[in-house]
Amino acid sequence: MQSAIVLTDKSKKNLKSKLENFIPNDWIELSKEHVINEGPALDEHKAHLGKKFTLIVKEIGFCTQTIAVKVSCDEIKSKDRIPHITLAKNPYVKGNTRASNDIIDWISLKPFLGKNEILTVEGILQEINNV
Repeated sequence: MQSAIVLTDKSKKNLKSKLENFIPNDWIELSKEHVINEGPALDEHKAHLGKKFTLIVKEIGFCTQTIAVKVSCDEIKSKDRIPHITLAKNPYVKGNTRASNDIIDWISLKPFLGKNEILTVEGILQEINNV
């Protein structure tokens, strides 16, 4: 189980349309959630379960196993060292989406967005099974 901000369908579609050129066609697309912590919701987050949060998408990162976007949210803090949403995983390399926690190559999205555009996504804080 984990506590995560699960993206709305609209936000998933928006992320895909804005960033599809960064994802190889044969990779497995994910873009489902931003993990806040492993395990059930922490006491400090329980009151926020079911609440909608807005995340600012700042950078995109790459490694051999995954592609992810770095996000920020002033209202709730992730326990991840690098708060992120995994966009896709490489089906040809052994490993899993946890590799996104170790990405070191990050690129600002500003040059790829419209002038003064800020990419945001929305989601609901939930406890989910991490299958």
